[in-house]
Amino acid sequence: CAYVLSTFVKHRPEFPFSESLELMLQIKDESSRSHVLSTFLKHRPELPFSETLELMHQLQDESSRSHVLSTFIKHRPELPFSETLELAHQFQDESSRSHILSVLVKYSLDSPSSEVLEIVSQIQDESFRADALISLASRLPESLFPKALEIVSQVRNENYQSRSLSNIVDYLPKTLFEKALEIAGQLRSEEFLFHVLRNLTERIPKLWSEVLDTTYQIKDERQRSIALSALAERFPKLWSEVLDTISRTQYEQSCAHLMSTLVEHMPDSMLQEALKVTLRIRHSSSRRCALDALAKRFPEPLLQETIEVILDIQDKYICADALQSFFPYVEHLYTSFDNWKETLEILSCQGRARILSILPQLRPTVLKLSDQDTFVEVVQAVLEVCEQWP
Repeated sequence: CAYVLSTFVKHRPEFPFSESLELMLQIKDESSRSHVLSTFLKHRPELPFSETLELMHQLQDESSRSHVLSTFIKHRPELPFSETLELAHQFQDESSRSHILSVLVKYSLDSPSSEVLEIVSQIQDESFRADALISLASRLPESLFPKALEIVSQVRNENYQSRSLSNIVDYLPKTLFEKALEIAGQLRSEEFLFHVLRNLTERIPKLWSEVLDTTYQIKDERQRSIALSALAERFPKLWSEVLDTISRTQYEQSCAHLMSTLVEHMPDSMLQEALKVTLRIRHSSSRRCALDALAKRFPEPLLQETIEVILDIQDKYICADALQSFFPYVEHLYTSFDNWKETLEILSCQGRARILSILPQLRPTVLKLSDQDTFVEVVQAVLEVCEQWP
């Protein structure tokens, strides 16, 4: 019934408003009724505020009431801010209250007032309080930021505190930078402190050395590498530090994952060094994943030199892994059949399944270096050899 009525309201605006409203009031399920009422608010602007309030207050479930009020705010931004704020304050459920405040701040035509921060400060759940502060940050008048920082300083959970502070500093007046640094300095987790300082660095560039010192103190190797890479995107000279940190990561799977992720943002000048770090990974499947990601990044001018580096690798299995990853990007560089055969011999170290998987990639090179008949012979010879492998 609710679905049918909602669809009807959307597509038949000429249907008498009073009759539609009467049908809605017959719906017993509050969730369904709130859905229909929200549809009314979207498609029937003639529904007055006073009547909407009366219908909303008939709903016992706060989640349903929150849904209706949020819809009203979104579609009637001219609604008096103070009246809506008073309604938000009446919600006992803190999740609903936080959500209403976020919607109100985002859609209202008026700027947030000190009363909003007062309501936020009364939210007991620190997660919801942080969410409300984050939604307020971009719309707060300058005069209210001291109160916002005071609320942030009272958050005990460092995760929520750092998250709200990181967002607020993007809009913070310069006069309050010192206060924000004071709050950040009380964070015991280097990881949370890093996120706050990184955002502050965007506003105060001279802080970057302090951010770097904090980053080095992050105990978790993976988090420290991610933090360093985030800084390196802004300060390219730090990329060598990033690679050094990654190379000292204790768990090779983490090392490979980091390399695969960070190589997308790495400058070309660091790719050869990144390749050396990757080749030192002993865990074969992790090494292959990192090599595959790395190979996609290498520009054409670096490929010939890179292949020479790979062919000088003494460990034939690591050499084969590297060639396998780079082969699709370098096969056009081969100028003699002998060099190509040497590569094929190295690739054969990987076993039957992997050598068979690259056969389709060999055709352009063989045809360039010989002809179609030679390609057929090469494939047949490879297949015969593969039959002897386990």
